[in-house]
Amino acid sequence: MYLAACRTGHYGLGRLVERISSDYDSRLSNSTWVDLLRIRLCMLEPRDRVLVEMYINQGVSFVQLSQLSGRPAKSISCEVHKLIGRLLDNKGYIQIRRKSLLFSRKELALAYDRYLLGLSYRRIAAKRSMTVKRVRKLVGKLDEWLESNKQ
Repeated sequence: MYLAACRTGHYGLGRLVERISSDYDSRLSNSTWVDLLRIRLCMLEPRDRVLVEMYINQGVSFVQLSQLSGRPAKSISCEVHKLIGRLLDNKGYIQIRRKSLLFSRKELALAYDRYLLGLSYRRIAAKRSMTVKRVRKLVGKLDEWLESNKQ
């Protein structure tokens, strides 16, 4: 059901996948990108994973998701599309995750918050019980590593 909807762009994910796939490898089909997305869903925290899974697998609309969660539909739409885009993007968190043995647990957690969720330094500091200065320093280290290991 979903793959047919994805090909037609019914849920909006098809257009997102097409945009991302045109940046990387247009030979891959939309179903390949959806499969990649399903594999990478395990990287998300449970709260975010449920939203994306319901959107992808069950075809639940953003209005229905907003009724279930008590949040505005536009907010959920933006969040889901950002998460999908970042999961399919091979930069940032995915690149760091591939070389996870090089990083500490704390650095991987910061990479998740910064590159996948897009949180600010202040929100990361509050979430991880760190100072903003320490977060900035560690994220700067991650940025340097990403810059030196561009694909």
